[in-house]
Amino acid sequence: MKFLLTLLSIALAVLSSARVAGAAMIDWADDVEDYSSSIQNYASIMMDESTTWWLTGPPDGDIGDYVGGWRFNAPNEYIVMHWETAIPDLPGDDLMIHLYGGPSAVANVLASVDGSTFTNIGTLDGGIPLEFRQESFDFDARFGADISYVKVERVAIGPQTGMFFDAFGGVDTPEPGATTLLLTAAAFLAVWWRRGS
Repeated sequence: MKFLLTLLSIALAVLSSARVAGAAMIDWADDVEDYSSSIQNYASIMMDESTTWWLTGPPDGDIGDYVGGWRFNAPNEYIVMHWETAIPDLPGDDLMIHLYGGPSAVANVLASVDGSTFTNIGTLDGGIPLEFRQESFDFDARFGADISYVKVERVAIGPQTGMFFDAFGGVDTPEPGATTLLLTAAAFLAVWWRRGS
């Protein structure tokens, strides 16, 4: 019995290591690989190595402090996010970005297997200032391997073109090994329970 409970606990721990969204799991970006010199939060505090966590992990929904992006008229702004466990190309949407921006904002979204060659997978348009939204993108069989890097790059410059990011998430499925482990433990527990009753 102790063994079965341990097995079940391990399986549940593995499955809960990612945030569940419906049937899929979300693998939030692990770190900021690169960014341009003017990336800042909404309060105009410049992002540096000690604050790149603003963009990693699940959304925290803080309008002013825990976001990173661009405002004013600085051209050529960009952010490159990195995943230690690459994002697979699954049926449907593969990438989610939690953000807000001015009504005239535009940014390209690009993905890469190796961090050096990027392919455009879509565009982010403006929204309602200070109102978070979530945008999703499909890799659509454009890549020969799983994606480890995602880049957002500024397109529009001028009034109301600021854009701020809160979180980047790759849609994933539970690890097959963890799912099998969980189902096996549950089956053993069911058999044991039936025999005991």
